[in-house]
Amino acid sequence: MRADDKVASLLTGYCGETPYMGMAMGDAKQEAIVGVRFDEDFVKRYAGCQVTSIRVCMSGVVGATAGVFLFPDSQRPEDIPHTTDPSDARADDWYKAAQGKTSEFAYHFPYEEWIDLPDRTDTAAREAMAWQWVEVPLSHPYTIDPNTAFFAGFRSYPPIAGASNSVIALSGDGETNEHSWVYFPNSDNWTKWAQLMETNMSELGVNLMIQVRISGDDLPTNDIALAAINGPSFLKTGEFYDYECVIQNMATDKLKDFMLSYWIDGMEIVKDKHMEFQNGLNYQEYGGFKITDVFFTEPGMHHIEMTVSMPNGADDRNPKDNTFVKSVEVYNPEDAVARRVLVESFSTASCGNCPGAHEREREAFEGTDAIEVCHHSGFYTDPFTTDADLEYTWFFNMGGSTFAPAIMMDRTNVNDFYATGYPGPVFLPGAPSELKSIHATLKDVPATVGVDINGAYDATTRELSVTVSGKVLAIPKGSDHRLHVWLIENNLKCKQPQSGSSEGLNYIHQHVFRETLTGVWGTVMNLKSSDYSETYTFTVPAGWDADNIEIVAFLSNLDGYDATNCKVYNANKVALTSLLSDGIANVPGSAFPTNTYYNLAGQRTGADAQGVKVRRSMNAAGDVIVRKIVK
Repeated sequence: MRADDKVASLLTGYCGETPYMGMAMGDAKQEAIVGVRFDEDFVKRYAGCQVTSIRVCMSGVVGATAGVFLFPDSQRPEDIPHTTDPSDARADDWYKAAQGKTSEFAYHFPYEEWIDLPDRTDTAAREAMAWQWVEVPLSHPYTIDPNTAFFAGFRSYPPIAGASNSVIALSGDGETNEHSWVYFPNSDNWTKWAQLMETNMSELGVNLMIQVRISGDDLPTNDIALAAINGPSFLKTGEFYDYECVIQNMATDKLKDFMLSYWIDGMEIVKDKHMEFQNGLNYQEYGGFKITDVFFTEPGMHHIEMTVSMPNGADDRNPKDNTFVKSVEVYNPEDAVARRVLVESFSTASCGNCPGAHEREREAFEGTDAIEVCHHSGFYTDPFTTDADLEYTWFFNMGGSTFAPAIMMDRTNVNDFYATGYPGPVFLPGAPSELKSIHATLKDVPATVGVDINGAYDATTRELSVTVSGKVLAIPKGSDHRLHVWLIENNLKCKQPQSGSSEGLNYIHQHVFRETLTGVWGTVMNLKSSDYSETYTFTVPAGWDADNIEIVAFLSNLDGYDATNCKVYNANKVALTSLLSDGIANVPGSAFPTNTYYNLAGQRTGADAQGVKVRRSMNAAGDVIVRKIVK
């Protein structure tokens, strides 16, 4: 084998490469000490090799010092000196002493190195290290004992001025977080060393971003991992589907070929099929292949199981990561109705990062039939905030802690298929492509209940009557079905300047939650019959612009103990003016994304123009409705 087909060392751990969130220690004066336990299976696999460096990712700006450490399982310290003296400035002498390891607060680990940090006055350089991987060589490499697990970790003194120590980075993928450990010097709830999965972070499904570099003569030369089976999770009976399978080379030698076997519902489809890559895969490089024409004739849960083996014709050094099972739900097309996804965002005029999130969301959902609603809560409040908006922060599921910008889609914990790093269903909105992908996945979930909106609106009295009805093709999962009917308003200016935007008081707010006609938590529904119908009345306040109001209706589950068990079954939206007595009722909610106004001479005018004007409304499909309006 050529020299360029082999690497001299491996970088490995239990986490993914991409950070999803940071973690604070809670006590602003507490040193952060975290570690990953490399378990018994790991040390047997790499026995005799050496750990030559430790790699960590930091999510925030560290204090004056930070370092990496390693110790065998048998030498785990249970009492690490620390200080929580609020009068301790910790800016000069104490930090210098700690870096030199002469202070009473500096614990000596068997293997440790201090991270080379920029001067603490160089704020820009310190900030540039946030969310970045840093690899620190060990002065004395550690030889892996096949009979002793070991910890590799990271420590950071709090930033100057006692800021919360949020330097710990967590990834949302990788193996189970049972390998991640945190040291709590004064915990009443846990032992001093506690697994992350035993703390209040347990539901996040995250891992400490700590890895080790391993060198030696006995590194695994052949190790393949089956990383994912990507494809739809909801399938129609009788239709054909393709799945993309992702593998990764985890060994020093370039991966050139392997064997593939897979089963569907326990029935063997392919047995030891030879697969190869023309150019090979280098260490940690990903490759993919497809299985095609997968189909099912019976509805219900089905399972696709796949196994890869014999990398480069040799036994796999770590067969534990060679198998992947994907479960899919199959349904009859006649048992489903059209579905729209409800997107709820949390944003306020006080939130400086929200204008950027609004733009990302606009780009993500433009051209889709997603139903967007904005709750003005999560980060302080503003003049648009309602009591209901504040109640809905319960969905953050973070023990009262909230943030903005934030988003939830169909009130679903999307961590089931997309790692957000949050306990769900609320998460931080990412790139437009990510939001679009999540929307597409939720859009594919079959809906078995319809949501139709009809009614009447009297522009003179401003009296609104709304009837929501629909077919029930199958009873949705969940034990407490609720119907929600909301009013939202577009094109609003707030009496408070928008933080983070040069528009200030002229910033235009869209999809603003205004009122619920069904109470905060909806109307209790009995969906056991073949259809349902509920009617509500409301007087639209004089200060609201009827041209900009939309009616949103949706059915969902309610679980007062579990925020991740309140999924939306289906939703719809219509413009208030579509229910005018001389208008067209039951217009799909996507029918009015654009409105233009003209005077009787055919000249373009604004929505606020007085007198007689003509409004031309066109939806994404090109359908046009023209209405004469007197104002």
